[in-house]
Amino acid sequence: MEWSFPWLSIDGDRMYDDSDFSKFFEGLFSYGVSLTTANALKVTASPNGGMKVQVDSGYAFVGKVFLNSTTKALSIDVASSMQDRTDSIVVRVDKSVRDVFLAVKKNDTTVTRTSDVYELQLATIRVPRNVSSITGDLITDKRADTKVCGYSSPFQKVNVSGLEEQYGTILKKIAEANKTSYEKILNDFKNYVAKAQTDMDSNIEEIIQSGNGKVSAFDVLIHEWFAALKNELDTNQASNLQNQINEMKATEELPAIEHNLLGYPNVQVLYWEYGIGLSGLANEPTGLGGSNVKKIPHSVEYLDLFSFKVKVPMNFKLVNPTVTKIDSRTIRFIEAFKVIEIKF
Repeated sequence: MEWSFPWLSIDGDRMYDDSDFSKFFEGLFSYGVSLTTANALKVTASPNGGMKVQVDSGYAFVGKVFLNSTTKALSIDVASSMQDRTDSIVVRVDKSVRDVFLAVKKNDTTVTRTSDVYELQLATIRVPRNVSSITGDLITDKRADTKVCGYSSPFQKVNVSGLEEQYGTILKKIAEANKTSYEKILNDFKNYVAKAQTDMDSNIEEIIQSGNGKVSAFDVLIHEWFAALKNELDTNQASNLQNQINEMKATEELPAIEHNLLGYPNVQVLYWEYGIGLSGLANEPTGLGGSNVKKIPHSVEYLDLFSFKVKVPMNFKLVNPTVTKIDSRTIRFIEAFKVIEIKF
C-alpha cells in the first residue's frame, strides 16, 4: 500500500489520527530510551531505603512518546521467605487504555510485545529471600540491551554498501592517476641519494689527499668537544636531567576510577602540595593555601565504558593514597603532603 503524509485536508478528505503520526516518527527513530535526554530513565535504589527503587527523568520512543519529567518512586513487593526472585522495571505501551507508563513486573524478566502492548525493559531487580531493602548491587541496568530495550536514535542499520563501492572506485582511480608521479618521485630520490653518496666519497678522498694534518686537527677538535661536554655534564646536571625525566614520563599508576558516563571521557590531572588539612600549618613551607595548582603529564587507559586508570610521572607517585569523591566527575587522591585531582 502506498502512503504519504501530511497533506492539507479539504472538506475532510485528508484526516489523520495517532497511527499516522506514529508511522511518521517510526521512520525517523528506532524504539528505545533517549540517552541524551535528562537522566535517560536510569533505575536506582531509593535514597530512603526499603523495598523501593526510583526511575530518573527521561524520554523514550515506542511508537508513542513517553516523558518522565521528575524522579518517580516504584514499590517492590516484599521478599519471599522461601526463594529468591527477579523483578523487572518496564516502560509499557498499552493501546487498550491509550497510555504509556512505568510498571513493575514481579518475578518476570520477559518483555511483552504484541499488537496492543509493547514494553521496554529498563532494569531487572534481584530480590533475595528475606531481604528488607533494595540496594544498588541488586539492580542491573538493561537500557543498553537491544534485545529488551536499546537506545533510540535515527539512521540505525543504514545500508552504506553502495557508498563504500563508490568511494572504493574513486580511490582506485586516484591511486592509478598518482602511480606515475609516485614512481618518478621515488626514482628522483634514489638518483639524489646516489649523487650525494658519490659527492661525499669524492670529498672524503680530497680531504685524505690534502694531508693527514687536516684530519688530525679535526680529530683533535672532536676529542676536545667531547671532553668539554663531559665536564659540563657533572653530577648535579645529570641529576637534574633525570629529575626532568621523572616529571615528564607517566609511569606510575593510580587506583582505577569508575563512572557512569558510558564512554571515554577527556581527563585532566591537577597536582599541588601542602594544602589545608594535609599537614600542620607550621609544616607547610608554601603557606596557608599550599603550593600553586599545576597540570601534570599523564596517560589514560580506558578499561571499559565505565572505568579508566591514570598514570602519572615518578615524581608524583602515590603509594597508598586516600581516595575522595568530590563530585560525580572529580576524584581526589591524597597522600601525606601530595594531592592529585582527576577531572573528567
